[in-house]
Amino acid sequence: MAESPSSHGRSNQGVAGPVVIVGIGAVLPGAADPEEMWRLLNGSRPVFTCPERFDMADFHDPDPRAADRAYVPVSGFINDFRPGPELTADLEDNALLLPESSVLWLREALYQALRGVHLTDRDRVFAGFGYTPDGSDEGERQHVLHGYAHRLAQAGNRREEEWCARLAPGYPQAGARLEALLPHRIGRAAVDGVLPPRTEVVMVDTACSSSLYALDLAIRNLLEGDCDAAVCGGAFALVPRVHVLFSKIQGLSRSGAVRAFDRSADGVLFSDGAAALVLKTQDRARRDGDRVLAAIRAVGLSCDGRGQAIYAPSPDGQRRAVRRSHRAAGIAARDIGWIIAHATGTPAGDGVELSALAGASAHADGALVTGNKSLLGHTGWAAGAVSLIQAVIGLQRGVAPPQPFVRDPIPEVTVSGLTVPTVTTPLPTRNVGVSAFGFGGTNAHVVLAGPEQDTGEPLASAAAGTSWDPTVLVGWSAELPGCVDTAAVAAWLQGNGPSPDTAYRGGYPLPSFAQVPLPPPALLGTDRAQLMVAVAVGNLNPAVLGACRLLRETTGVVVGHTGPTRHALDYALRCHRSAVARILRDGDSPPPEWDPIEREVLDEVPPGDDATLPGLMPNIIAARVCAVRDYRGLNMTVDTGPASGLTALRTADLLLRRRTLDIALVAGVNGNTLREMRLAVQPWTRGRPLAEGAFVLAVSRSSVASAHGLPVLSYLRSDTGRGQAPSTAGEASDAPHPLADRTYLGADPLVTLLAAVERREQGRLAGDDTWTSRIHYQPTLVAGP
Repeated sequence: MAESPSSHGRSNQGVAGPVVIVGIGAVLPGAADPEEMWRLLNGSRPVFTCPERFDMADFHDPDPRAADRAYVPVSGFINDFRPGPELTADLEDNALLLPESSVLWLREALYQALRGVHLTDRDRVFAGFGYTPDGSDEGERQHVLHGYAHRLAQAGNRREEEWCARLAPGYPQAGARLEALLPHRIGRAAVDGVLPPRTEVVMVDTACSSSLYALDLAIRNLLEGDCDAAVCGGAFALVPRVHVLFSKIQGLSRSGAVRAFDRSADGVLFSDGAAALVLKTQDRARRDGDRVLAAIRAVGLSCDGRGQAIYAPSPDGQRRAVRRSHRAAGIAARDIGWIIAHATGTPAGDGVELSALAGASAHADGALVTGNKSLLGHTGWAAGAVSLIQAVIGLQRGVAPPQPFVRDPIPEVTVSGLTVPTVTTPLPTRNVGVSAFGFGGTNAHVVLAGPEQDTGEPLASAAAGTSWDPTVLVGWSAELPGCVDTAAVAAWLQGNGPSPDTAYRGGYPLPSFAQVPLPPPALLGTDRAQLMVAVAVGNLNPAVLGACRLLRETTGVVVGHTGPTRHALDYALRCHRSAVARILRDGDSPPPEWDPIEREVLDEVPPGDDATLPGLMPNIIAARVCAVRDYRGLNMTVDTGPASGLTALRTADLLLRRRTLDIALVAGVNGNTLREMRLAVQPWTRGRPLAEGAFVLAVSRSSVASAHGLPVLSYLRSDTGRGQAPSTAGEASDAPHPLADRTYLGADPLVTLLAAVERREQGRLAGDDTWTSRIHYQPTLVAGP
């Protein structure tokens, strides 16, 4: 019997703010903790070196035109990691689930951040980390090792294990299975034994703004009352493939130096690193006797919408995030005394950023702007958290460190009205802005205040519970092989029609320019997951798309995706082929099996160019939709393994209830059915074949749906709590379950939900036009395999 939606009003109206930072930790090249990081930032010696964990000669060529090579041999590598006492004890006791480098760095940062913080095993904790499957050193090595060993075994007389042993000198294994190197397992390994056992872990991917989006998600969970404490941050290991591909968009510094805000700037250099922060509400921190380091006044998020290129910075998008943060904080730009800019040292990027800051509104005379990448490098998915830690220490000391290497400032410095300090400078005010802008136009700006200030609790008031306005499903669509329209998919979900094919035979058919406005070469370099979701969004009900267009400023996209994309694995093999050939070479020549394998690898993906990196990044799945449709709310990808789609739906629910978005397009997608991916997910697929497909749910609030004449297909409610199974409620049915013979990995929960909705629609009584799908959400640590 269908349940009345009125029975599902949420009883928990949240808790009081503001949210404060009570702990910080960081591991960076040349800096084992935040204090060492601060000393680096007050010096003049950058951290850039050659790596020790791989031979850069296999991936470097000074000629920028050299295929699949980077033109600069140095970057920021952690070659001298020094674990603290807690992590040292873990290593001595063999107490780690996975001794992978990004796990070790993030775990060490967590240990540092938790020192002096009151936390018990009974506390409910949320952990959100910026992370990418393309940021695991061992993950890339193992995918390359198994990919080539399997191909060599198929082509010759040796077993795969023998080829693995032959490749071992260049591709040593730490003993982990491929499954353990998926992002959600990386997060679990980092927190295991450090945070309470039933901590919820969500890996967030918005590229270089990821750790600030993770911060926002942590704050939302605190203010909802879903956790007693939260940790956020990020981790990133610079792998050869990413180093090479960033050079192909001409983004890396050819001189081997990063000179933000200076006319001589010629690009950025990336760095390994991890950072973590511990958050509580101010009331809870005081009760627990924790030291408050800083207060978070507001977080402003946005996406660029339609722009010149998916990786080109947009002043409008950045300005939007800054203005949203100021409005949420209840302050004017003149109240900000110091801005820690993204400041990548790219000529276009720095100018756009300062122009955006100038356009957001006027700043007070003497307001300071600095970055940290000139000395520390760009820590990728951890970069925002690194800047937050810099802000916290600066607030503690009352000063901003000098900005190095600024001898001839770019014109935008003068135009912006901001001051780039070249010596240590006292802070003009006790409010600090922190920016991070990600590939794909994912923008974030955070306003921090000193702990002694009266923040007026703007975070709490902005997030306070409002009158009942439930989240509703207003439309859905799918892109599946062999299914020509939504009606065919609905028949399958209802158990009345044939199942879709599990894969696109002969490759995914490239969409038309009207569906995805990219030239054919760029389409070839774009992973099918991005294309499938973009096509599926275009298949939504025209009324839904019309509402999204009208509400573009508050329409966003949240994608649930598991692991690396297909293109990422294919390009890893291409990028590493010279290294593999060198290891295999017996005398002057590689084995006879090598030539056809190399040709096969080269045929899978084209040479790296300016479209390759954005074409394979998981966060661009969401960003691509916003770029095509000009949505400007926000976009993000979340990865919690088999629960990824459910996490995306719950995240959208939070964004809608807190009025950040009016419409959220929630997608679950899988386009990776390669053997390496099949091996990685074997523990939870239980023999079911991997299937390709994209599913998109359009969700909104009931009031928005009513105002725009959108049909309510189902009322949705997310129930959080420990011990609940990750499932979607649905009435009993004799029809076969759509996932009985396949898995779409992280999209599976959305398939289950749609099946429940469609089968209720098929069987509901005449006149009963309201029903509810209850979403039971399980923390990743419990739900994951």
